[in-house]
Amino acid sequence: MKVIKQSFNGINTIGLYGFITDKFALLGPQVPQKQAEELEKLFGVPVIKTTIAGTSLLGVFLAGNEEKIIVPSIAFDHEIKKLKELAEVEVIDTIHTCLGNNVLILPQKIIMNPDLEKSKIEQIEKFFDKKALQMTLSQNTSVGSLGVVQKNNILITHDLAFEEKEMLKEMGLNLTTGTVNMGSPYIKAGLLVNKNGLAIGKDSGGPELVNAETALKNE
Repeated sequence: MKVIKQSFNGINTIGLYGFITDKFALLGPQVPQKQAEELEKLFGVPVIKTTIAGTSLLGVFLAGNEEKIIVPSIAFDHEIKKLKELAEVEVIDTIHTCLGNNVLILPQKIIMNPDLEKSKIEQIEKFFDKKALQMTLSQNTSVGSLGVVQKNNILITHDLAFEEKEMLKEMGLNLTTGTVNMGSPYIKAGLLVNKNGLAIGKDSGGPELVNAETALKNE
């Protein structure tokens, strides 16, 4: 796995601006073209520039994988159409529009913000054909923002309680805890990853970089 440090116009929370899979990479138009070209080489997949709800915050609004993506209903029709050219798409009409922050998709199950509406939880369960766990992680409802999953590997905030760590391990996940960007617990905001490469926020220290690479590398 190739690893680079990256920032977009001086912003180190690079995970907010992308949605990366093993088949394609979506980046917001605020990502400079030079960085987009670097990331295309790093991830080894086509980079597509797009918006969601007219913003570059793809990592905030989208959740899923190369096969299936959920998108909030505030997305514009032309944005949803572009997504449908790449994967199966489910539109979720919820007040909790930041699906990327509210949903953590695991190989076996889905962890969701317990405040999500019951009907939306059932809709997401049916779409991914996985059962949902409605719960907080480290007493935080923004469960999707706290971790990144690559195959059966997960890098997640070091603030997890012991019981939460054990629960994830029991699902067969190879769990590593850590931080990004010099101590931030919001792992998803600090990195972008697929099977070929990993980009981490430029503020991240050497130990954070090595920890992320070790946790998420494809073996």
